Amino acid sequence: MFRIPGGLLRRLGGGFADELLLGGQRVLPNKALSRGFVFRHETLRSAFEAIL
Repeated sequence: MFRIPGGLLRRLGGGFADELLLGGQRVLPNKALSRGFVFRHETLRSAFEAIL
């Protein structure tokens, strides 16, 4: 939507900014997938498009 410089976020939020706003994780549902679960929407974008 809009960009905010990382330095400003760190100054305002401290460790909170690094943990939740600036960092990222690639999390995979290996257990669910190995048991045959199929996601209706594989990406967040497709889920939002379905809602809107």
